[in-house]
Amino acid sequence: MVKNVIIGGSGLLGTELQKHLKEFATPSRKELDVTKKVSLPEGAKYVFHLAASLNERDSKLLGINVKGTENVLKACVDAGVRKIIYPSSIGVLGEGFLLPDSPYNPKTPYERSKMLAENLIMKYSEEFGLRYTIVRFPVIVGPNRYWKGIIQAAMNLVPIFGSGKNQFPWSDWRDSARFLSICTKRRTDNKIYHAVFGHKTYEDMYGEILNVLGIEKKPVKIPYFLGMFLAYIYSSLNKNTILLPEHIKRLTSDRVVITNYEETGFKPEYSFLESIRDTINLLFPSVLSDKRDKHTRNV
Repeated sequence: MVKNVIIGGSGLLGTELQKHLKEFATPSRKELDVTKKVSLPEGAKYVFHLAASLNERDSKLLGINVKGTENVLKACVDAGVRKIIYPSSIGVLGEGFLLPDSPYNPKTPYERSKMLAENLIMKYSEEFGLRYTIVRFPVIVGPNRYWKGIIQAAMNLVPIFGSGKNQFPWSDWRDSARFLSICTKRRTDNKIYHAVFGHKTYEDMYGEILNVLGIEKKPVKIPYFLGMFLAYIYSSLNKNTILLPEHIKRLTSDRVVITNYEETGFKPEYSFLESIRDTINLLFPSVLSDKRDKHTRNV
């Protein structure tokens, strides 16, 4: 028997979450495919549903994020699971000044899929009494492929698209996982949390990355429409590029998120600088090592 089940436990959040749970199972994708009928381990009480596609161009996006969530919900009801804990996206509310009770206004296929998944969770709660906690995260900073691409782009001084003055909400991957781990508590039942642990302007965020990298040059700025035009062309020639139109939209979206996680007593530990520094250190250890060596030689 196992108390906690982490679906999608091999990703950035899932791997970190395992450090905060005592009894857990992390079925592999082969063992538990959310696009098919889902079976949960005996005795499961809390299900962390982390399996998701973040790729806006993925033909299986709705199948994984929406139908997959419904399959997990059916399995939870069948197994008598006490609660499902679901990481969603602040993007389900669109842009602007975002409150926990702001209306849905998703702009992209991914954001729409997360909205539909949230709706399913609340529907199952009403019909079957399944408890839930939905946690809306912003872009999570951490050592994954997405941030590897961003940091490599910064190393190459890729231009800032637009003014760079838009507010960019963020959260550290370690704080995010730790917050998910407390969502098994009864006081978090049937609530939606905005787990945004800081805001930076796009320009300031870029500047801190360059500072950690030891790059003194400043990137140029180009108009948003020109950046999008170049992204469409470049992405059609190179499918592995970070310069995708959807990524530019994400970087240039303007969001000020009003949070409510504080009511749980949770306090994040990491600043943006610490989060970026640690991410770079894990993804490009030689970069910071070289910087330290150069600093030592110059002393």
